Amino acid sequence: MEWGTATIYDRLKFDTNLKLEKKDFIFILFLFILITYLAFNISGKAQNHIIKSDGEGYYAWLPAVFIYNDLNFKFYDSVEYNSAFCGNSQDVPMLDYRKKFDGKTMNKYYPGASFMMLPFFLTAHFITLFFTHELPNGYSFWYFRLVPLAAFFYYFIGMLFFLKLMGKLQLNNNQKAIVILLLTFGSNIIYYLIDA
Repeated sequence: MEWGTATIYDRLKFDTNLKLEKKDFIFILFLFILITYLAFNISGKAQNHIIKSDGEGYYAWLPAVFIYNDLNFKFYDSVEYNSAFCGNSQDVPMLDYRKKFDGKTMNKYYPGASFMMLPFFLTAHFITLFFTHELPNGYSFWYFRLVPLAAFFYYFIGMLFFLKLMGKLQLNNNQKAIVILLLTFGSNIIYYLIDA
């Protein structure tokens, strides 16, 4: 087997269609379901407090833009800080992601991650508006259940493409499974999926 630069380059050329073996898809689906189950059923954790730490700052862009029209994040004191789903009511330290700059209050986190959460946020907003009696304030039950699913969704999509890459490198199914398990449980991916 030749591992020269041209050979590796040729193997890594992607065609536009994603064809995976049925075993690969089932394996990733099983891992996806397992991690989702772990994330929502870990005992001893404050399960309502799913979006926390840096995630609060990234997520805050969504209610700021789509609900409050407030890029100064003044709603933090009146809504987010007092929400039952944020750290204040659960004795979990809250992160104040707001910083003063030239007399203006700004979010110190970039909005890029919030764009990836947007489909899940809008779904939660729709459910809250039309099917519940909760306030559609961005900090009620459905927001804190659907928005964290974004991480699982993008993990799942990423692993499918990673399997495709490993297929191009001609790894067999056992090697693929070991690499995916090591990547998932041997890196900080599992932490970010379940706890962060």
